[in-house]
Amino acid sequence: AVIQEAVGDVLGAPKDATIAIMDGAPKITPSESGESVDAEQIATALLALPQGTDRTVVAEATVQEPKFTTEAAEKMGIKEVVSEISTPLTNDSVRTTNLVVGTRMVNNTLVKPGEEFNLEEALGPIDEAHGFVSSGVVSNGFNSTALGGGLSQLSTNTFNIGYRAGMVDVAHKPHSKYFSRYPMGLESTLWSGQIEMIWKNNTPYGALVEAWVADGRVYTRLWSTHYWDVEVWQGQPYNYVQPETKTNPARDCEASPAGGPGFTVTVGRVVKLNGEVHEDSQYTWTYQPVHAVKCG
Repeated sequence: AVIQEAVGDVLGAPKDATIAIMDGAPKITPSESGESVDAEQIATALLALPQGTDRTVVAEATVQEPKFTTEAAEKMGIKEVVSEISTPLTNDSVRTTNLVVGTRMVNNTLVKPGEEFNLEEALGPIDEAHGFVSSGVVSNGFNSTALGGGLSQLSTNTFNIGYRAGMVDVAHKPHSKYFSRYPMGLESTLWSGQIEMIWKNNTPYGALVEAWVADGRVYTRLWSTHYWDVEVWQGQPYNYVQPETKTNPARDCEASPAGGPGFTVTVGRVVKLNGEVHEDSQYTWTYQPVHAVKCG
């Protein structure tokens, strides 16, 4: 135990290379090698020292290489914006707080080839200790409040940068109601432990997520090397359903007038590599009407 404690003060642990957006562009902070010694071997040798004047044990230091080296970081090929989107904020300053905290948590997330970007994992614990606050959400079809309310906007943005870059759509779910600040059909909600937003990096290059809030909008970019050619399309909405009046029995109910109608829309994308179609997919989503709400 004495040896282990002393070694921690004397030798430096290896440091992985990092990639982060600095001054508007990706920058690599080089990795550093570390050193280690076999503490168990030294302890055994100390216990075996004979009585006398020579009470010396020589510790051989071994170089420890980092798991993610500068060379490996350079091979990620993170050099250009391959997709981006911005969406407008609401006038709810509390909701904006969650987006400021959320974008800070996911900013500079590195997704290596074959890895997944899981928004909930990237955000970390959604709790007050990490700066999140309670704001508006849609629960059981009615407006309510919950910790982290508004993070679905970040889910929409990070879904889009993955989708528009040709990444594998592992998991996403649009909102039950349509919000005009989001691209129709091409958006994603988030509910901790229940509704996920995940995409997988299916390119030979790394992908770096950049996210921030400024000038009344949420901005997201995906940095990498261009690989897929992607055409995203949106169909015209159809099957309109007019709103009605619904009764909300919840204790935190807030009465509200009717909003826009419900409708169905089909969206999709064509993903090509060197002119050859790799994916031609679509999905259809139906939004509920924004009913008038009375409490009871």
